[in-house]
Amino acid sequence: MYDLRAMYEETLEITKEMFADDTDENGNFSFYPRKPKMSDLQIIALAVSSESACISSENLLFSKLNTDVNDRSPELIDRTRFNRRRRMLRPYFLEMTSACR
Repeated sequence: MYDLRAMYEETLEITKEMFADDTDENGNFSFYPRKPKMSDLQIIALAVSSESACISSENLLFSKLNTDVNDRSPELIDRTRFNRRRRMLRPYFLEMTSACR
């Protein structure tokens, strides 16, 4: 079995190092008028972690996050917003996954 939280935290550290020059102090690539619950780097790290854990369904991912991680992670974003931002961040996601291979 895998520990999704540990995978996420390790991937987040790698993501922060990789995109340090491209992000602002909040970990976002672009400006958001309101501070989002999760930064762009956190979205990418969660997407990469879920893919590496072979979780291809967002429904499965969020049900797993709600049961396993949500008690320790109150900053969890809504599933539809996660999907929307993940599509927007796809070039960075692909860059991250190609660098890890």
